[in-house]
Amino acid sequence: MLHTFEQFSNHAEQNYTKPAILTRIDETGMWVRLEHQQASFVVNTINALSTDYVLKMGDKVLVSGDNFQTCYIIGVINETGSNKDSKKDTQEKQEITTKQGASAKYVSNEVTDTLSVTDENGYLLFEYDAVKKSSKIYSPKGDISFNAENGNIDFLSANNISCTSMGAINLNSASTASINVASDNKQSSINFTNNGVLLGSESISVNAKQAKLNVSNTLFTGQFFKSVLNHSKQVVDKIETIANVIKLKATNSYKDVEKLDQTRSGRMRTLVKTQMELKSQSAYIESKKAMNIDGEKINLG
Repeated sequence: MLHTFEQFSNHAEQNYTKPAILTRIDETGMWVRLEHQQASFVVNTINALSTDYVLKMGDKVLVSGDNFQTCYIIGVINETGSNKDSKKDTQEKQEITTKQGASAKYVSNEVTDTLSVTDENGYLLFEYDAVKKSSKIYSPKGDISFNAENGNIDFLSANNISCTSMGAINLNSASTASINVASDNKQSSINFTNNGVLLGSESISVNAKQAKLNVSNTLFTGQFFKSVLNHSKQVVDKIETIANVIKLKATNSYKDVEKLDQTRSGRMRTLVKTQMELKSQSAYIESKKAMNIDGEKINLG
């Protein structure tokens, strides 16, 4: 995408010297196209050549400057022609121009073989470089739309696909949206449907400084669950735990029950290493069969 100069204002004070293509010569001056950070710019230039060479559209020149508003032409890298009859034109150039001034150009020489389309202001819209095997689409003043009302749109790349936006990125679907990554019999996927979101992967990691989860009904199933926390606090109306075996281990354990604390079990045993204390305003112990009290010394009263 063709960016505006303001988006690269942080480069305004940097000096540069780089090649450029002379794309337009008219009453407003000479204009060259620069490549910078994977973007294309049309920049006004000042001819600083010390030779009598007459610059022509399509020349590959060397420019220098300290901003991307105006630069100086300080050299010619590849000439499209010459003002001297003794020099031969080694470049093949074909151009088709519309009535409004937009043009399609084919330029071929020893170092380049390109097909480009520019608008009436000289801004590059499309470029295919047969030498580099690359294609570029630009929209200097408007939007780019891909519309297939009765078909699909496929993007295929042998390497990476990168998307960069200075604003928001919006994805909308009337049915489903999926992201799948699969290799070596392993797969990770995220599926968005009208009924919900399905996340599947062999391993999932979530890192955040703060997290909030608001779910009306939650079901967790698995083989093993482990949590390591510095502090945990739960505020619930009712807790119900059903388990075959429950093991609790702590340095100190404190429990405050405002009303009833009841334990119902088939068999109960309490083992205390040192001292056991039982304090209450009143106590009642009932045994339907035998009750044994064994100690070296028993004090009552």
